[in-house]
Amino acid sequence: MNRRSRFSRVVGFENNRPHLSGRWRTIWDLNLKGNDISTTGALTENAGALTTLDGIEYHLRVGTTSDQSWTVTADTGIVVDFASSSSAESRLDIKIPHVPRLADGQFPRLRVSVAFSGLVVSNDADYVAAGIGSMWRNHAAAPNPGAWTAYDSVNQSTPTYRWLCRTSKDTLGDASPSGTETAIGPTDPSHANSGVMVIEDAGQGVFISRGHSGDTNIITGSAVKDTYCGQNSCQGYSGYNDTQKAIFWRSNATYDGPYVTMRTKSASDVSQAITFERIVVEAFL
Repeated sequence: MNRRSRFSRVVGFENNRPHLSGRWRTIWDLNLKGNDISTTGALTENAGALTTLDGIEYHLRVGTTSDQSWTVTADTGIVVDFASSSSAESRLDIKIPHVPRLADGQFPRLRVSVAFSGLVVSNDADYVAAGIGSMWRNHAAAPNPGAWTAYDSVNQSTPTYRWLCRTSKDTLGDASPSGTETAIGPTDPSHANSGVMVIEDAGQGVFISRGHSGDTNIITGSAVKDTYCGQNSCQGYSGYNDTQKAIFWRSNATYDGPYVTMRTKSASDVSQAITFERIVVEAFL
């Protein structure tokens, strides 16, 4: 048993080692602007299978292949033109290469942060998003459990933005989506065309949206956090047992995530663009 100790200005327990306690630790830092993906050019669209590029496994689903593109550009990042003649969502899913396990073999809580710049929108229904998902799908609505933070345009004449927390809840093994739930967060005070979108696993199936705009500086660790923007639940999938609900992205053998997911959506074909600069994945270990 530890003996309680008292010193000047310090109250604690002997032999405690707080530096070994759980905290947010970076497990993957993909600097797209810094050329961590060095092979430039357009990403493969709607392949129906994972594509490997410089050791990174991804799947890109675009709504209209004739006018949308995601292009790896040197010293810039992934430049996206998501103007489209339809309103279908464009979505890039990148498999997280390694997630450490907890002592009992379970997955830790994860936090995904994605930095963006050069955002251009033209319609009230345009948005961009970033988050975490259970699996890639070559499907317009992505029928998979997932959670993501959206930066949503609400005024096209003088672009203004609000934050949304979204989660998809789907029947295990179903081929079609059963719905997306949206928690509307605050209006962004700066309405900038650059920023960081964050999704954080808070435990027990609850996910928290965080973010800020005006710069591309990703905040990591436990001391300082991005602004809280809302929360939502990923529980309640039909056909899931309690363990599957707790680790929603690894529900069965066919859900081989987790994946980082980046999304864009345009309401009409005018002018919509964004550049994704950096992805950071943290685990609470």
